Amino acid sequence: MVDAAWLRIGEILYDRGEFEPALAAYQKALAAAEERGSDLADKAQYRLAWSIQRLAEAAERLSVDGDDAGIRDAARKDMWDKRMAAIDSFETIIGKYAKSDLVGDACFRAAELRRRSGQDNTDASRRSAWFESAVQRYRQAQEKGGADAPYRQASQYGEGLSLLLNDRSTEAREVFRRILLNPDGPYVQESYWGLGQANLNLGAYADATQAFEQSLAIDKTTETAAKARYGLGMTAAQAGDFARARMEFLSVDTLYPNYPEWAAASLVRAARLALDEGMTDRAIGDLERVLARYPDTPAAEEGRLLQSRVTVEGRDE
Repeated sequence: MVDAAWLRIGEILYDRGEFEPALAAYQKALAAAEERGSDLADKAQYRLAWSIQRLAEAAERLSVDGDDAGIRDAARKDMWDKRMAAIDSFETIIGKYAKSDLVGDACFRAAELRRRSGQDNTDASRRSAWFESAVQRYRQAQEKGGADAPYRQASQYGEGLSLLLNDRSTEAREVFRRILLNPDGPYVQESYWGLGQANLNLGAYADATQAFEQSLAIDKTTETAAKARYGLGMTAAQAGDFARARMEFLSVDTLYPNYPEWAAASLVRAARLALDEGMTDRAIGDLERVLARYPDTPAAEEGRLLQSRVTVEGRDE
């Protein structure tokens, strides 16, 4: 059958990483399946959505690694266009093929893309709308997929993370606590971090510290561990223990240089604490380290501005 043949061709091309030709093959498979009322239409639509998502991911990488600003800007626009197309394709499965066994997974994939869109958006109201829509899709994924669905716990964590990012920390805390009722689940370390962050946002600093420490105890080598160590610095600072806070922030740079975003952010925090304590030379040293080791991170720009201010004010006497 034509639809099955094009579907298979698409799968071969997709597995080779040839996503543009795969997309064209899946479009032909979808058209043929819909023309004859085949039960392969939902599968073609699903694979089509995945192909578009892979193209969006490639554009996202180019938006960071492109040789010049023009290439990066064009790639970022392409990323947004393709991401929106991928969301629309997954949403088509949810709306058009409501009885398909792929609906739960499509809800999860759409939720992931919506959350990422919120994180990548600088407009506050748009960010909030993206996160809210992600929460709804994550919840639908859990309902549609059932207890044994492979994406169920990922959907639970995604729901908690989206709530956390949308300043709904009380609700997020309850989601993370619910995930942690299963101590053998795949998102335990991440959920302890999420619980710690929610408690930090809510001013429950002792509970936040405990959760961050529990996250670290599971595996000290991951990005989540770097985030937890950063969280310990934040809780210590909020509790007024500036010496411990600075120590925790500096340890992120020492232990996790492979996670530059967190290492850089931690050094900037350490520099600010040093300035608050009148240790200008130490602050300058922290900032110089940020700019030397992590010049392309979001925190580096903050570091440059802070360095300019400190340089004008002068070093310690």
